[in-house]
Amino acid sequence: DLLLQLQPNLVLLNRTFSRFRERCFTPDHEAAGRLAATTLWNAGHRLYAVIEGNTFTIDNVYRMRGFLGELAKRGADVERIPKLGGGFSPAGGKAAAETLLAQYEGFTALFCANDESAIGALSYLHEAGIAVPGELSVMGYDGIELASHTAPPLATVRIPWPEVCVSALNHLLNGCYGLDLPVKRSFPAEVLWHGSVARVGRTRPRLRVREGA
Repeated sequence: DLLLQLQPNLVLLNRTFSRFRERCFTPDHEAAGRLAATTLWNAGHRLYAVIEGNTFTIDNVYRMRGFLGELAKRGADVERIPKLGGGFSPAGGKAAAETLLAQYEGFTALFCANDESAIGALSYLHEAGIAVPGELSVMGYDGIELASHTAPPLATVRIPWPEVCVSALNHLLNGCYGLDLPVKRSFPAEVLWHGSVARVGRTRPRLRVREGA
């Protein structure tokens, strides 16, 4: 209430608070996480590793809940899926990928909580001589423009951030100037199926990073 008194023309992006629900504009990260899991599962993958974002951020919590929850519904032993934090950054993703490949065996799909950490993971895998997607599939999250310019182009769950921001802005303009601009409340995610994910049968899982990599 104090916040609204100080700034009555207010919207919240990527956050949901029940008291300010009409002012909140956020994607359904849990549904998007489920979509990522369904995509990898339907491609035949059953052995996974995860590079999370910051564990204290609520959107990371929801996307991981959706991803792991969907796999659990399909019979995967999610407690055995290796998970490391990548801090939502390329450097964090690169370091996490190095640790995962050194310590764990046999996974064929790596899900990264955002595209930037996935790009860092791709960098490490290239340096280590691990073929993507021939030996390991990699999926990102967000759908940033740069994802289509990696080598190979990054398969990712696209969150419609432009639509989120436009609807939030329209809501503000409607309130401030009595306009009737269109405002959406639902922002479905979609999969951008690029070259970093292969269907099982085209993937040869690598058990360990080769010596000297």
